[in-house]
Amino acid sequence: MPEKLVSDNDLIPEYLDKSQACRYLRTTPKKLALFRKYEMLKYAKLGKEYVYKRSWLDDFMENWAGYDLSNQERVKTAINEKRWRDREAEKDGSGQLHN
Repeated sequence: MPEKLVSDNDLIPEYLDKSQACRYLRTTPKKLALFRKYEMLKYAKLGKEYVYKRSWLDDFMENWAGYDLSNQERVKTAINEKRWRDREAEKDGSGQLHN
């Protein structure tokens, strides 16, 4: 027979709902929706609700650390800057992109 939990806090859930994800990222539901819209944050749908793995949230924080994501325009700027930096990182000494 499986063990019974004393409370829901005894286990860290694999998937977090919107409010849990917002608390984890210290952001608002509006910004969380913005990060989904621009495909910056991996998510899944469970019925009508969006859910997030803690590891996906950790990846988001690692990938976007140091960028100003305070509003939609700055998010767009951060995306363009990150794409440029990623392309530059792929270049070798000759200035050509790796295939």
